Amino acid sequence: MKNPQHSVIEIPVPREILDAPGEHQRAYKIGPCLVTCGLEGGRWHMAISTRTRVPTWDEMKYAARKVMPTDVYYVLCFPPDRDWMNVHDYCLHLMETRDEWLIEQMKFEGEHARLTK
Repeated sequence: MKNPQHSVIEIPVPREILDAPGEHQRAYKIGPCLVTCGLEGGRWHMAISTRTRVPTWDEMKYAARKVMPTDVYYVLCFPPDRDWMNVHDYCLHLMETRDEWLIEQMKFEGEHARLTK
C-alpha cells in the first residue's frame, strides 16, 4: 500500500487513552488503523495500531501527515525492554523530538538522499 488514500474519521477517544496523562487527546479511524494523538508534556505523541498486524510505514506516514503538525520532527520509539510502552501488540509510537543533534542529522541525511537520487 504505497499511497493509502483513506478517509480520516474522528472517533471518540478510547477510555484507556482518556485515563492516560496527556493534553488535547484525539482519536481517528484511518483505513484499518486506529490513531490517537495529542500533546504530552508539551510534545506531540501519536500511537497507531491495527487489530492484526503492525501498521506499515506508509500507513504511519499518511496518518502522521493527516493528524499531526507537519513542521515537527518525530522519532519512532524503541525503548529498552524495561521501559516498553505498548499495551497493544500491533502499536507504533511517534514522539516529537527537540534534540538538536538528531534534527540536524535528519536534515543532513535528507539532503544527501535528495542529492543522490
